[in-house]
Amino acid sequence: MNQKTKSRYMTLFATACLAMLSATGPTADESSSIRILQNNLLEVKGQKMILFGIVIPTATDKCESSDKQWPCGASATLRLSSIFKSAPFSCVRLEKSENLPLARCSNSQFDIAEQLVLEGWAITVADNLEYVSQERDAKEQQVGIWRDGYSPPAHWRTYPNLEFNFIEDLQCSACAVRKQ
Repeated sequence: MNQKTKSRYMTLFATACLAMLSATGPTADESSSIRILQNNLLEVKGQKMILFGIVIPTATDKCESSDKQWPCGASATLRLSSIFKSAPFSCVRLEKSENLPLARCSNSQFDIAEQLVLEGWAITVADNLEYVSQERDAKEQQVGIWRDGYSPPAHWRTYPNLEFNFIEDLQCSACAVRKQ
């Protein structure tokens, strides 16, 4: 399979992931929709919030594995979506960051951010030490994005760019692939 065909499949896969992310998820206090807007930027009950202490690759990010690229961002986004759909959850606001609230979300079994780090689907934000040991464990076990010793770029360790429009970016990427 040539690179052009691989790029097309990656774009189609990311588009399918986006379609699945706007589903309704249960909450601890009432049924509510949750939307994954970008990385760990969520909209819960109409309010935007960022999962505290972590960053999840965007749905279009790719990781290297044995000299091949794979859609780690799409896989991470699907895992985040499945966690929110699997059990009632609640989110508690912590503080403001870039005019959006940071939040800690959990269900009856675990802290969602911590679980994503343990599974290797999220990395810690540069200035946060809370999930460092969980990230180290995931890296040692080579799970999630860490498989085959992958090391994400430094710019992944910052909270999402709030000016970024994920839907428009994906559509532009799809157009670019079609024009190739």
